[in-house]
Amino acid sequence: MLRRLFRDYRKYILLFVVSMICALISTGLSLLVPVLMGQGMDKIIGVGDVDFDGLILIIKEMALSIVISSIFLWIMNGINNRIVYGISSDLRKRAFTSFVNARYEFVDSYSEGDILSRIIVDCDGISEGLLLGFNQFFVGVVTIVITFSFMLSINIYLAVAVLVMTPLSLVVARFISKKCNTYFASQAKVRGEITDLSSDIITMKQVINNEEAEEYFKDKFLEKNAENEKVSRKAIFYSSLTNPLTRLVNAICYALVTLGGGYLAITGSVTIGGLTSFLAYASQFAKPFNDISSVITELQNSFVCIDRIYELIDAPTEHLDNEIDDNRDVETDIIFNHVGFGYTDKKTIDDITFTVPKGKKMGIVGPTGCGKTTIMKLLLKYYDYMEGEILLGGVNIRDMSADRVRSMMGLMFQETFLISGTVMDNIRMGNSESTREDAIRAAKECNAHEFIMNLPDGYDTKVKEGNLSEGQRQLICITRLMLRDSNIILLDEATSSIDILNEKLIQEAFLKIMKNKTTIIVAHRLSTIIDADIILVIKDGKVEEMGTHNELLTNKGFYHKLYESQKR
Repeated sequence: MLRRLFRDYRKYILLFVVSMICALISTGLSLLVPVLMGQGMDKIIGVGDVDFDGLILIIKEMALSIVISSIFLWIMNGINNRIVYGISSDLRKRAFTSFVNARYEFVDSYSEGDILSRIIVDCDGISEGLLLGFNQFFVGVVTIVITFSFMLSINIYLAVAVLVMTPLSLVVARFISKKCNTYFASQAKVRGEITDLSSDIITMKQVINNEEAEEYFKDKFLEKNAENEKVSRKAIFYSSLTNPLTRLVNAICYALVTLGGGYLAITGSVTIGGLTSFLAYASQFAKPFNDISSVITELQNSFVCIDRIYELIDAPTEHLDNEIDDNRDVETDIIFNHVGFGYTDKKTIDDITFTVPKGKKMGIVGPTGCGKTTIMKLLLKYYDYMEGEILLGGVNIRDMSADRVRSMMGLMFQETFLISGTVMDNIRMGNSESTREDAIRAAKECNAHEFIMNLPDGYDTKVKEGNLSEGQRQLICITRLMLRDSNIILLDEATSSIDILNEKLIQEAFLKIMKNKTTIIVAHRLSTIIDADIILVIKDGKVEEMGTHNELLTNKGFYHKLYESQKR
């Protein structure tokens, strides 16, 4: 995945090259200081014998080197920030776009918290790891190369000794990083579960309080929090071992080099100033290994995040490369021909066959879990059916893009889904090209205009928890459906939670929306589909009965039992 990341963001190669040049100049100048320092010490020959003119010149050169080095370091950091946060921002955009366009079954296979964690937390994890990589890893490599070159110029034997001993710290870091990778992966997984649980608690706060389930959710949260603490502590424990262990190895190496350098100074193989410069370089040479070893553990976390982000980016989309000409007019009659489907090996629905002619209304009824909503999901291409065929005006929906299929349909669920925005934002969400006047006209037709105008800011009122009743929320959703003006209307138990005060208004709104539209209603209350042109009775995933309300009552079958049970 790391190779793919570099391939995807080749556009930053020029900036990267400039950053490396800045790193080279900054590091080279900073590493020139020990040489100048050694030369300065050699200017102090003895008591009363000091070359002050030469010493002052060296001090000026040191100051100039430090200033210029700092300027190029600042430029490098600025470029690296631009590269890293540009990549992170683009990855987040790509992940979100992929999530929006992903096939429903892919999204349905992950929890809400896991998806949120990938888009928000993992992208931040990537930026943090890459920033450390650019700022420390590459600077460290440059430092190692230049420092070793300076050490070679002072004494080749001491330089080789340092080269042999110091990289031992990378061996230690490599061993520890393998452990870190496992625990960082577990940490990312648990973070997603905590996010998911927190989202559920926020969404269902009223239900939790009503059911007195606070302790249950507290225990669940504490359990996940403890699990996160456990894996996080292990990940941090192993990652925190890296730096002290590598420092220990480097300290031992430094001590050995100091002893060897002292012997060479006594024998005259190196000057005191040269030895001072060399020991400074030996210390500098070890530092990048410490930094790189620390970065490696952070990069391990970033690699896990990159894998998770690309898994989301690579999600299968709804679009087809070989779909039919979407510009042609497709009739809106619906045909299910021996359709079978199952979420697992066990079929949810089997041999479902029916036809809804253009402009007619069909109701679907049956016990909970019998497959009513599954039929709607297949029609909307949330899932692909396994057997048979589904036709819209004689065209198999497999040959049509999901966008094309759904553009023909207006859908309303039992739950009222409103976004965090104004009332107007919510109404126009399904038809962004519509005008404000169009939205107000639709609200008037759906009996929603009056209550909206009574809100504090009318259509510009912010939608938030508690400022709208369930009936008002539902009227806003119906207005959105009216404004969409789809050829096919799908209502998934959309009338099951209507309050008494708004029931008449909502029923009138639905009648206006369904007029001359091909309509399928998944009904909980049979009273809402008595006037349907055809009623499909589903039981155990199969068609139990089919006919009009009067025909089914006359048959005295399963529908009759359902109807009689609701009359009591």
